[in-house]
Formats: sequence, structure tokens, C-alpha cells
Amino acid sequence: MAAACGAAFLWGTGALVVNVLIVRHGFTPENISFWRFAVGAAVLLAVFGRASLWPALRPVLGRVIGAGICTALSVWCWFLGIERIGAAIPTLIAMCLPPVLVTMVALLRGQEQLDASLLVVLGAALGGTVLIVLRHGGGVAVVPAVLWAGVGFSVAAAVLYAAFTLLSGGLSQRLGPGHRQPACRWWLQARWR
Repeated sequence: MAAACGAAFLWGTGALVVNVLIVRHGFTPENISFWRFAVGAAVLLAVFGRASLWPALRPVLGRVIGAGICTALSVWCWFLGIERIGAAIPTLIAMCLPPVLVTMVALLRGQEQLDASLLVVLGAALGGTVLIVLRHGGGVAVVPAVLWAGVGFSVAAAVLYAAFTLLSGGLSQRLGPGHRQPACRWWLQARWR
């Protein structure tokens, strides 16, 4: 629970940090995305990489790579949205739209049954998101073309994140959480024997 809350806090404040880096320090979404994933990949390999993971990874390597590409492109599109219209609207779209899209895919696959309550929930989620975007869109000091470009990038980020969710479903259960034998512990043990 602490890890989920910490991740939510970092994800939520990440939009503000990205906005400050772009507006005040001249970073581009491409720079931020690249370094975010390069440093993240190195840390993940150091902490969770272990020899026993690789045989289990081979059969699902395509899904893992696809999920990684979707995540990288999603974050990049989200940053492009933030660059154009600030942090609020892109973050709202990126958080609210993916669950709706995943639910719609589950409906199409027959994994979920459409009933009146689900229809109301989906309609409320989409309608509320649209109303907030339209209301705040008028307050954003950008030309309409830039506003809609920012919204378009934000929607693309949400679609890509939904694709990540669908591709990565079950991978953590199949591959494990990664805490059994971290590579850094294995390396230290091997080095000091």
C-alpha cells in the first residue's frame, strides 16, 4: 500500500516538475522522457534484475517490449501535452481516460457485461472529463489550436497507457515482483566471497 501511495504521489507531482523543467529551465519533453527512462531502466536492472528472471522473460519478451514502448510513448505524449497547456488538463485526461478505454476493450472482448450501471459510470467518467477540459480550456492562455493539440497529445497518452495496461496484464504475476534475488545483492555477494 505504501508503494502504491508513493507511486501515486510521485506520478501526481511529476506533472508539476515537468512543467517547471519545461517552462523555467528550457527542457524539452524529449529530453525529460529520455532521461526518465534511461535512469529508470538502469535502476530497475540494478534492483530487480536477476538471473532467474531471464528464462521466464523469454516467452513474453514481445509483450514486455511492447508494454515498454507504450509506456515511453505515453509519457512522451503526456509531456508534449504539458508543454502546450500546462499540467492540469493533460494529467486529468491521462488519469481518467485509460480505465474507460480498458473497460471498453473488456466489453468488446466479452469479459465485461454492459448493463445500465456500467453505462452510467462510463458516461459519467467521459462526460466529466470532457466538461472539465472544456471549462478549463477557456482559462488556458493559449490559442485554440495549441489547446487542442495539447488535448490531442493528452488523449494519445491515455490511449497508449491503456494499451500498456492491456499488454502488461498478468506479467507481474507471471514474472514475480522482483524482490527474490536483486542483481545488486547477487553482485555484492559474488564480489565479496
